[in-house]
Amino acid sequence: MNHRGEAKCRQGKYAEAIADFDQALKLAPQDAFSLKWQGEAKRRQGRYAEAIVDFELALKLAPQDAFGLRGRGEVKRMQGKYAEAIEDFDQALELSPEDALAMKSRGGAKCQQGKYGEAIADLDQALKLAPEDVFALKCRGYSKCMQGKYAETIADLDQALKLAPQDAFGLRGRGQVKCQQGKYGEAIEDFDQALELAPQDALAMKSRGEAKCQQGKYGEAIADFDQALELAPQDAFALKCRGEAKRMQGKYAEAIVDFDQALKLSPEDALAMKSRGEAKCQQGKYGEAIADFDQALKLAPESLQSPQSQPKAAWFYNRFLDLRSVSGQISRWSRWAIVGAGPVGLTLALSLAKYQIDAGLAEPPREPLITVYESRWLVQSEGGGWKRNPAGRARDQVVTVQDAVVQLFSAAVQTCFEGERVWLHSRNVPVAEIEDKLLRKAQAAPFSKYIRIEKSERFSQTKDQAEFIQALPADFIVAADGAASLSRRAFPDKFACPHSRGFSNEEQRIRLAETEEGYTHADHVLGIILQQDVRPPQEQSLNVIFTLAQNVYLLNSQRGSKGFLNIRVTKEEYDEIYRATGQRGCTFGSPIRLKLEESLDADDVNAFHKVKLPWLRRRIEEGLKLFGMRTEHMLGITGFQLMPAYVQHFCHVLPGEGCSDRQRRVLLLAGDAAISHHFWPGRGLNTGLKSVKAIVRMLESPTVAEGLQRYNCFMTKLRLREMQGRSGSMLQKSVQLGWGSQLLSNAADDLMAAAKGSEASNRERFLKHCKLWRDFLERSPGWSHDPVTDDVLQTRIMTEVAKPKALELHLMVRSAFDNGADRASGWPTSRQGGREVDPADDEHWEQMFPAYDKPAINSYCHSAFVLGLGDPRTNGLAMLSDRRPPPEGEAAGAEAPKDVSSTESQARIAIVGAGSWAQGWHLPHLRCNPAAQLVAIVDPAERTWSKYNLDMMPTPELAALYGVPLFKGFAEFLQSDIAKTTDGVIISSTHSTHCQLGLQAAASGFHILVEKPMTANAAEAAELAAAAERLKSLGKAFMVNHSANFTRHAVRARELVQSHLGEIEHVTCYMIREREFFEDPENRLWVAAEGSMTGNGFAWGQSCHTLAWVYRVTGLEPESVFCKMTYSKKTGADIFTSALIQCTNGATICCQGLAGLPGGNAVGSASKKGKLIENKIFGSEGCLLYSGDDADPGSGKLELLLENGKVVVEDGFFFENTSKEGHGPESLQSFLAACKGEDVINAADATIGRLVVETIDAMYKSAKDGSVVKI
Repeated sequence: MNHRGEAKCRQGKYAEAIADFDQALKLAPQDAFSLKWQGEAKRRQGRYAEAIVDFELALKLAPQDAFGLRGRGEVKRMQGKYAEAIEDFDQALELSPEDALAMKSRGGAKCQQGKYGEAIADLDQALKLAPEDVFALKCRGYSKCMQGKYAETIADLDQALKLAPQDAFGLRGRGQVKCQQGKYGEAIEDFDQALELAPQDALAMKSRGEAKCQQGKYGEAIADFDQALELAPQDAFALKCRGEAKRMQGKYAEAIVDFDQALKLSPEDALAMKSRGEAKCQQGKYGEAIADFDQALKLAPESLQSPQSQPKAAWFYNRFLDLRSVSGQISRWSRWAIVGAGPVGLTLALSLAKYQIDAGLAEPPREPLITVYESRWLVQSEGGGWKRNPAGRARDQVVTVQDAVVQLFSAAVQTCFEGERVWLHSRNVPVAEIEDKLLRKAQAAPFSKYIRIEKSERFSQTKDQAEFIQALPADFIVAADGAASLSRRAFPDKFACPHSRGFSNEEQRIRLAETEEGYTHADHVLGIILQQDVRPPQEQSLNVIFTLAQNVYLLNSQRGSKGFLNIRVTKEEYDEIYRATGQRGCTFGSPIRLKLEESLDADDVNAFHKVKLPWLRRRIEEGLKLFGMRTEHMLGITGFQLMPAYVQHFCHVLPGEGCSDRQRRVLLLAGDAAISHHFWPGRGLNTGLKSVKAIVRMLESPTVAEGLQRYNCFMTKLRLREMQGRSGSMLQKSVQLGWGSQLLSNAADDLMAAAKGSEASNRERFLKHCKLWRDFLERSPGWSHDPVTDDVLQTRIMTEVAKPKALELHLMVRSAFDNGADRASGWPTSRQGGREVDPADDEHWEQMFPAYDKPAINSYCHSAFVLGLGDPRTNGLAMLSDRRPPPEGEAAGAEAPKDVSSTESQARIAIVGAGSWAQGWHLPHLRCNPAAQLVAIVDPAERTWSKYNLDMMPTPELAALYGVPLFKGFAEFLQSDIAKTTDGVIISSTHSTHCQLGLQAAASGFHILVEKPMTANAAEAAELAAAAERLKSLGKAFMVNHSANFTRHAVRARELVQSHLGEIEHVTCYMIREREFFEDPENRLWVAAEGSMTGNGFAWGQSCHTLAWVYRVTGLEPESVFCKMTYSKKTGADIFTSALIQCTNGATICCQGLAGLPGGNAVGSASKKGKLIENKIFGSEGCLLYSGDDADPGSGKLELLLENGKVVVEDGFFFENTSKEGHGPESLQSFLAACKGEDVINAADATIGRLVVETIDAMYKSAKDGSVVKI
């Protein structure tokens, strides 16, 4: 029996062997042979605890049994008890010195203890005894690898794999060693073979991903890491590696998500902490990055100083370390030196003087504490003092200064920025006029006693400028000397990291538009300098409308013609101009004024009408004509490239002594010296003035170090929002106009022919664009001009002398509503909306990186502005409101008890569900809407994530940001005191939770706005609709957020259908959008059926919008549904749906949903598109047609065709308002009005919601079983 059991054990038949040994031990319980071999069989099965018991019993009976000692040692080695195992192996080898198995096992245990030299000695001896032992070869190879002897390791592994070529783990190990040698291609071959043999080997998968990372194949590496993490989801190392691969791809937000998860699993991983800091650096979140670097250094002091440390990360750490080294407090007696006497420098001087006066320096100091140094444009005035030298400083620009920026300053400063009202919420002022006023103000009482102005030497070498700066007798030095700032360039590598992409060694800043291909991403512009004419200028209202309606010409002027006419040209045209003229272009930060005779034809001073470049002459003439001017109005031409540039750090601590209060001296950058971007006229000045306000506010900080850190963080936010976030978005690869090169080639004739052939349609389209913008502007608050009639536009564009010629018109029309094929990136005149970074707003000023964060008591929007115009589809301007926290001592909830709708200026709103839509839309809208006060956030999850909104925050941070309490459940909220004074709730949770939450909210008497769809099945919809009826009887609103139903076109369509179409007979409607949403398994809200849902996909996600619109506009009610669906092979979601709906009046509706467009809206998607929508309603008296692309308001129209021949048309396509900016869509605004007790039209009530849910529920059921489903 014993011998049979031994034989079976050697054959690998361990269970049968154990059965034999059991039988033998029943016959002879004290048989040591049976006990040790039974232990061996159990060891080989992995039953280590049981095996130990058998070996112990055997060794009690036969203590000198080398086999038993070796077996017990092997079990202990497998249990990780290496020291005890080695004791057993030692005893076994004393008894049997030639036991190769005991020798290799002892070597293996020593290897696992990290005693690699001793391990190799044992394994060498084992291999002399058994040269073909694969385990011994692999183990010796591993030990040599840990000693760095990679070539010897490979030799051992090669020999082992000759003996066992199908050993997956040996292949994996050899691949890992080859990675250490840098032989990544060979390593990947080994990993490939290993994974063929062991497809579930997560370590091999992860290792292959590392190798591909090293080859720069980040996409393939991520795919490997994804698979490894499916096999081992808690692998912190794999998460860290995947994060690094995503960081190298530029997917910084996604990378940070991986680093966050890795650090949750392994909080002491200094390299993961450092890598997350590097990703945040590359996002521009330098404050948060420094917090990570600090922690990494605490965990592993060598982590940033090591050779592997990223130079960029170390650079940022050192810059912030400098700021933290500054000691002392900011004194009202601090001395200030301002280098540069432009608008930014002089405004700063006046603001500092006002601060000193307000801070208690009513008696001026004996010597002014503020000195302004200017080397370029000052001359002595006749009566003493200084004045601007017009000959030395050509400042012909007219800048647009925003009202809210001017209002940041004292009344004395505000008077220097008075100008003509042209655009919304702003004024147009010549730069020269601003400078003159500021200079006079600084030299007049009371400011002259606090400010000294000096003419300094003008240097051309950075070394001389550095010496000048170092010698200034001041505690704080502010460089406000323009985009080409010599003060910035005088201190290399202090303001911009030289390891950053786009770094300019000459300029010492990052050039946003610069790429490896040069300036192909830059915009190229000619600026026509205009003079005032005795002729009455064209109305500014027309100038604004014509500027917005196309993207070739942009006029920024005062009183109609004084200022600049900017003309977009392609790079080919730009180069051609300067080849023909012998001139070189320049950046807008340093404009060169070119006289006409110099810039167009060097041989003829009166050459404009004989210019060598006829297309250029024509382009200029047509642009002037469009705005009611002639060539006689030109003073000159400038040419420039729009290449925004910026620094990454805005303060530098100067070395040396000589400062008061024993504090180190600091150089700060302000204005264009810090952030230079000019895609909108005056944009750079507005940003510069904000930096002035931030410097003044810095003085309120308790210490110099904290003040500098706050200034640095604020300027970083300003750069990210206003320069990179806006300028950068304008400089796209599509800026190269597809037709640009044609104008300079033989193809120009073809282009001219095409222009003439489409001239009539182009003129009609341009007129339509103009009317669209006219309508938008005239309904916007703050528009100060008289109405522009259709007749005026018709005359100007269609018949009068100002009408552009065919070719220029063709270019203008093709440029409008940009971002399509062969279109320019566009003047950013129509995309300026959005929240501003405001130095007077505590939210922007107080929030720093984590070590210095202070929770907001009550976040609010400062009285702000949108110079730009948002989107003409919106009913109102995307303008921020003047919301302030309640005064001290007043209760936050003092408006009205819950059972009475609020009649105060704000409705008190709680939001239930803080997912992607809430964080991306609802919460920002509520914060910026003057009619709303957010009072609570309800969400049980601490953190939600979506690849479609990577800026989502953990809910505790979100609540702190908005200054409201966070409740983990709706029941908890209902029991709170806040609920007692809440007017309405917005339910923005997952579909399957809408019914339960809606019923609870209705029972509590709140106004309710629930996200679409209202519920996830028909029974729940009926139940919630009944609750909504009861709520209605109490005077409370129940709305579904089908926002398309509330737009003015939906209202107009409903009016036309009811008054003109007669009986509705048939409706066709479809929506097309990107496929990506419905083929992404991670997008569970859109693809996974939850709770009582019959299915999920395009129907619930998108067709609900179309059906809600149709039911609202037509008044039809469904009776039965037949539907067919095509499902995604990746997710199971429906991606193509076709439904035939029979209505109660006999009409039919053909409803289609098509997820057929390529691309998507996830971060990193190659393309982002709008939704294509077409609705056609046929009645007994005519039909109504409404179609377009909801991303392009000029793409469609609302058209009524009648049997009597009458046609009614409204241009534009305004289906949904999905803008993240401003006060929110019309549905939200209607809901807030209802909460305040105002009468509103509920365009998507519970009845509409129920009909939509019943229809879609029936569609899924019909598609599933092929039947006609009754509703």
